[in-house]
Formats: sequence, structure tokens, C-alpha cells
Amino acid sequence: MIKTNTEDNITYFCENKWGEKSYAKLANKLAEESGEVCGAVVKIEENRCTFLDLEKEIGDVLIVLSQFASKMNLTLEEIRRRRFLDIQNR
Repeated sequence: MIKTNTEDNITYFCENKWGEKSYAKLANKLAEESGEVCGAVVKIEENRCTFLDLEKEIGDVLIVLSQFASKMNLTLEEIRRRRFLDIQNR
């Protein structure tokens, strides 16, 4: 089944593969994936991985964030746009 936006497509895929996740489980997954981003940065400085590895870890974070957005009936673009408008208006 094809959904209307990337977040919905990601959520559909993830739920069918691993089951629906609560907000708490998504938060834990986000923490895990964020730690892997940090780990990749350290490893880049130690010449133990590449920026391609970092890109993959950032992508994993974005996939979890997409699941959050979809669960809230939003898109990452909508969230980013709203937040940027708030920041600009400070």
C-alpha cells in the first residue's frame, strides 16, 4: 500500500516489519540512533569510519523522527517549517 507522504510510507513499512511502536518506544529508539550518530562522529575523528557511515546514522535518526511525525499526523517538513517560523519571529 502506497501512502501519501514519506513519513506515512516509512511508518507503514516499519509497522509491518516490526509492529507499531508507542511514543515511549520511539523515544528509546531515537536515543539509540542518536547515540550511533555521536559514535560515528567520534570514529570519524579516529579514522575508523567515514562520512558515509555518518550519513547512514543520520538517516536512521530521520526515519525514527518520521515515525514520530506520522504518529502526530504531521510531516517532518511541517514540523520544521513551523519551528523555523517560531525561531524567526523571536
